[in-house]
Amino acid sequence: MNQVVLGVSIVALAVSVFAWMNASSDLPAEKTASTDFDRRLSILEQRFDELSDDVMQLMRDSEGSSRKASKKVTDPADKTLKPGAAIPANQANEEVPVADQLDSRLAALENKLRHRNPFGQWIATSEELKAELRLSKDQSAQAERLFNEIKDQTLELLSIANEEGVAPLDEMAEDFRQGMEFKPALDRLVVRMEATIPGTDDTYAERMQGVEQGLFDRLESTLSDSQFERLKKANIAPSMIQTGYDPVGEYIRKSLEADGKR
Repeated sequence: MNQVVLGVSIVALAVSVFAWMNASSDLPAEKTASTDFDRRLSILEQRFDELSDDVMQLMRDSEGSSRKASKKVTDPADKTLKPGAAIPANQANEEVPVADQLDSRLAALENKLRHRNPFGQWIATSEELKAELRLSKDQSAQAERLFNEIKDQTLELLSIANEEGVAPLDEMAEDFRQGMEFKPALDRLVVRMEATIPGTDDTYAERMQGVEQGLFDRLESTLSDSQFERLKKANIAPSMIQTGYDPVGEYIRKSLEADGKR
């Protein structure tokens, strides 16, 4: 039931954001737009902050970390807008362009709504990442291909049997088979990845870090400097980007289905 409440609350807020964006596109002048933008954003921020304690706790559990409703600029003399910082309506710096203020406050709201893994990394969809990084059609296709490749590499790595002759993914499937929830099962996988891969001097975790670094190296050559900086700040979960291709999840599903047919 709590999961349903969480889903409904987030969807309702997302619909409000969509309605706000559509309504704001027809405002006639910057001064009027500024006032209306500010009012609409304040309502959205207030609605988010007024979500029930139960829903907020569910969000913290699912994201792995709590996030403050806003960030303050500590140096009053510093007129530079801090990236991702939410500017309350009554504290907005009049010298900062309206568009920059709105961009900052919207970024803070978007950050709160992002789906994250237990380590706080953003599990973005390919469409979300395309919008966040402002990718061209060709860049988006190339990035999606790279994200799918790392998923294949992850499956290959976690299918290597350990010293006991059991692959980490098979151990994870067994955890699910025993009724374990995703977060503790993932925690156990992380611990298992500290084991050394038989016949090598590398641990599973070290090999995985190499796979992820290879992805970022290739993305760096695909993206512009500003796009790559945004990618680093986004704190994505490299092997969990939702492209519609999920070989690791499919492997575990088939394992559990095969067990159910026995």
